[in-house]
Amino acid sequence: MSTGVQRFDFQNAAVAHAKGIVLNVGCNEDPAGLRSRWGSKVVNCDLEAWDSTMDRANPVDEIFDATVFPWPFRDDAAHTVILGDILEHFPYDVMVAVLKEARRVGRELCVTVPQDTRVDEAAMSESYTPGAYNLHTIIVTEALMRNALDDSGWTPYIFMESPWGFDDGKGTPIVGWCLMANRA
Repeated sequence: MSTGVQRFDFQNAAVAHAKGIVLNVGCNEDPAGLRSRWGSKVVNCDLEAWDSTMDRANPVDEIFDATVFPWPFRDDAAHTVILGDILEHFPYDVMVAVLKEARRVGRELCVTVPQDTRVDEAAMSESYTPGAYNLHTIIVTEALMRNALDDSGWTPYIFMESPWGFDDGKGTPIVGWCLMANRA
């Protein structure tokens, strides 16, 4: 069943492929419908149960800050960790730390992340607030994402460009990345 959005279909395919529990970290409102489609195989995780920015509920099973370690899971607790549209909210060093923690709790990794070129990285880096919802903080290029995977001990086996939509109605397309990785 297609959602009509490539990155959400990619996340669903990752769950279908998983041979155990899937942690959907940074689930927000679960736009890919992972929990509703796959049931208890998916554990939705987010910073808050009520999205204070969007003023709506998040269907969360586990509430925790993905930038505070260790996460509330034992080593190898999950087959797959999904980081869907979350890494762009962190500075590079935090992104790598989150990827390392995902490596501790999961054997495989699924990432969907936009390359949002509208970001003023210098300004966003200064305003980054740990433990809070942050706007896009970093422009995640292919090279940056590949370096982050390498720096955190992941080996990608699928890495593809994906359409993300358009920025601010100006008609400029945003692209992003969908990837699967194994522990290196």
